[in-house]
Amino acid sequence: MIECSCKWDCIQVRQTADRPIGYLDHWALMTIADHPELREKLVSAVRISGGTLAISWLHLSEFVNVNDVAHAQNAEELLDQLFPQLFLLEINPLVVQSKEDILRRGEEIVAPHSDSAFLGAFLGHDDNSLDPLSVRNLFVILNCDEMRAHGKKMREEVVGRVNDLRADYDSNDEFRKVVENPGPAEEIVRGTRYLTREIMSLILKNRNRTFASNDAMDLMHTIVPVAYCDHVLLDKHWENVANQAKRRLGVQGASFPMATVYSSKNNGVEQFILEMERSI
Repeated sequence: MIECSCKWDCIQVRQTADRPIGYLDHWALMTIADHPELREKLVSAVRISGGTLAISWLHLSEFVNVNDVAHAQNAEELLDQLFPQLFLLEINPLVVQSKEDILRRGEEIVAPHSDSAFLGAFLGHDDNSLDPLSVRNLFVILNCDEMRAHGKKMREEVVGRVNDLRADYDSNDEFRKVVENPGPAEEIVRGTRYLTREIMSLILKNRNRTFASNDAMDLMHTIVPVAYCDHVLLDKHWENVANQAKRRLGVQGASFPMATVYSSKNNGVEQFILEMERSI
């Protein structure tokens, strides 16, 4: 099934997301990319299953702040080995929900989780290569002030919005009732809006943890990947948040698919790779 297309000069690129679909947050991508044995295991698993690894512009944004260029080079090598079994994932849940609404209304056939703008980043970005599609030098942009500023602004906006919602939760009785007693999850193809609702509810009620800049990135690494992928590898805290949200939605009768979520605990990295090897 065609998910998305993008044109550059006379070239048109189309991407598909073949299952099983995996997603790694920034920590997980660096962990696997920096260890040759894990890297080779993941590449082999994706090849055997015929599946796909999803990546997003959020990875690009985070590598801007990595001090050691070797981490970015290792990530590029991993993605280069996996190419073309990559999928450029739209990571902003609000954008995905908007496109889901368009699809539900039948106004346009769209793939809500496909990021055509990021797909365009693969087209002709490497001036040293004759290949119009290249992962080389995609992440090695450590001195990109524009990307650094964009990432900083995005994190500040998310943190500000969460703090505003926490203030409303504390002061607005009606809003607090809605957060604590959500309605049942409706039958829907993908549960992006409901995952957003449940994860935000957990964040608002957990006043023992400050919502920091890194949490803004991890929040975005969680919602859409859990809604659209089959296997997602996050850090321990966000694995716990995602699984709590999934359990709450299960109690509410949710029938839409959600990813299995792993972290470093309980040998989760190896388990993620093992499950990626198995066809869906």
